[in-house]
Amino acid sequence: MRQNLRRPGLYVVALALLLCTYTQTVRAADFGSIGGSPAVAQEGNERSEGIFIFTLKPGETGENGVRIDNNQKDERTVVIRVVDSIASNDGSFACRQDAEKKVGVSTWVKLEASQVTIPAGENKIVDFTVSVPKGASPGEHDACVTLQDTQNFAATKGAGIQLGFRIAIRLAVQVPGKIIKNLSIGGVQTSRSKGGGYTVTPVARNTGNVSLDVKGRAQLFSIFGQQSEVVNQTYTVMQGALLKRPYDFKPIFWGGFYKAKLSLGYNANVADGIGAESGGQTKRVSTETKYFFVMPDTRALVAELAIPVFGIAGLCMWLRRRHRRRTAHKRMKQYVVQPGDTIMSVAKTHNVKWKRLASANGIKAPYMIQTNQTLLVPNLKAKHSKLRKPAQDQWVVEAAPTEAQAPTDGERIQNTAQQPSGGQTETVVKYVYVNVPQKPKKRGKGKYDWAQPAIYYGEPQEPSKPKRKQTTVTKKRIASQPKRATKPKKGS
Repeated sequence: MRQNLRRPGLYVVALALLLCTYTQTVRAADFGSIGGSPAVAQEGNERSEGIFIFTLKPGETGENGVRIDNNQKDERTVVIRVVDSIASNDGSFACRQDAEKKVGVSTWVKLEASQVTIPAGENKIVDFTVSVPKGASPGEHDACVTLQDTQNFAATKGAGIQLGFRIAIRLAVQVPGKIIKNLSIGGVQTSRSKGGGYTVTPVARNTGNVSLDVKGRAQLFSIFGQQSEVVNQTYTVMQGALLKRPYDFKPIFWGGFYKAKLSLGYNANVADGIGAESGGQTKRVSTETKYFFVMPDTRALVAELAIPVFGIAGLCMWLRRRHRRRTAHKRMKQYVVQPGDTIMSVAKTHNVKWKRLASANGIKAPYMIQTNQTLLVPNLKAKHSKLRKPAQDQWVVEAAPTEAQAPTDGERIQNTAQQPSGGQTETVVKYVYVNVPQKPKKRGKGKYDWAQPAIYYGEPQEPSKPKRKQTTVTKKRIASQPKRATKPKKGS
């Protein structure tokens, strides 16, 4: 049972030994217990202090050595290996597993020793040679020189997962010939991160035969021209690899519609190898996304929703007030304040609430009015009111007025005239009848329409008696009762 558990553990150990090393300039690869770096660096090339760089023609051989430092206080034994390289998921440099078969540049390298013991605080150099086969194709070929402290090996006893650790140094061999440097962008992916920010990931491919040191730049632009911070990155894209390098942006408080603009630049001079910068031939490829919605912060979202709601509500209130003001002015006339008038007496005379009358005239507390002051009061003309026939007890009868005495529309006729009585007779002709103003109709929240009289022209008539409501009774047969037998017809 322990042997069955140990075998999958060994595969996990091999997988854990996969190490990604990036091409930034470093002095040495260091895991704490041991460190490693090239023994000989190229003059004027800082990248060669952390990477083994060779330029060799087919059939040529190059030499260098790996310097191994023991940073511990006790003696350590280090195992040196050479494995092939591989492009990682984001297109950068990585190393294959030690257990994998050697098929590439790892077969070109011959180490002087595969294991060394280093005293505490000292270092040793292990020389190696690189022999390029005659059939090697032009371009860049990569491998890894790995170092592993024997105390960091996975345990060989016990069940479960056993982990081991190693460090690696990149080894790059460039074979002269037709060198191709080309980077193309196929698209851009956008996604929202867990922290509320957004991630923009360009999808590009290095279609050349050498690695490219890329300087990327990304920025977000809103539909109104607002700009986010600029995100810059520098990384290596291996030859033939697919680049997927994410650019992370902080959360945008107000959110909105944004688009991303990306630019990837690299040295297009084919004569320059790794770490060489002649300048003047930097090539840039750019792209931008369509507008996408960036979710705002929760507080900003509440504010953004409240602004249009309050705006629409305010507009509706203003339109309503303007409509009421225009309607009121059409239904109002001027009244000159007489001696002894008060705001309440004027309001009562014109059948309107005094507070509304004060509001219509802009009168504030203590609501004082002056003699000869002009006020706007309800106009009792019923220009737009519906003509309706009043009840019998509301009719006011007078003798036929002369043209000069005829009351004007809207003038209220006092109910002082009496019907003809006794033996006197009087011919009734067409008079002007004015209906007594009805109680103002309530509109809600203490607001009333202006009381308007209805005018009717003609002779008074007796109110017609309401017709008696007729009801009809329909006889329904109960389903449980059997049908009545019918007499048979004669001759049947």
